[in-house]
Amino acid sequence: MRKIGRISLGLYNTYDPRRLHDIHIRTIARAAPVCYAFDFNLVLIGFPFKDYREELYNIRTTVGEHGKYVRLLLENNRIICIDFPDNWFPSHIGEIIVATPNPDERKRIDEIKIIEESFKGRSLCILIGLGRRGLPKEIVERAKYHYEISGKNVEFETCTVIGMIPAIIYKIKELRFKFK
Repeated sequence: MRKIGRISLGLYNTYDPRRLHDIHIRTIARAAPVCYAFDFNLVLIGFPFKDYREELYNIRTTVGEHGKYVRLLLENNRIICIDFPDNWFPSHIGEIIVATPNPDERKRIDEIKIIEESFKGRSLCILIGLGRRGLPKEIVERAKYHYEISGKNVEFETCTVIGMIPAIIYKIKELRFKFK
């Protein structure tokens, strides 16, 4: 049986990089059940944790069943927390795919291609920028792939995209695997 590459949802912190705020915790708590349900890892980039495993394990919020899915992901080593990269992202989180409403057509990738890459054993990380600024321009420009979820260049609210991306990819992957 061939190895299927892991697909991760990456959250790039564009809020305050020095202090953990409620918006950080709530966003993580919203993303965790989605990642758990649709078999994605969760990659946190530039979040101001001292000890992310301990801090996330003890998360207290009314979102995401009070952090239940954060703890489940942690227990299964499916949350990765890294600092802002100096040069580029470490290879262990996978090939970077930026989620953007304005993709460079030469870099555009769709769900089928993402799944095909995963079936080839490649790990992938679909990166979402948190906050009004979105992802830094340098990351968008340097990324090999751009993913636009609607096919119509529609800009969505961050939490909407956090739910949509894993759900759509998981369901298409599930159908393709059944009929392969």
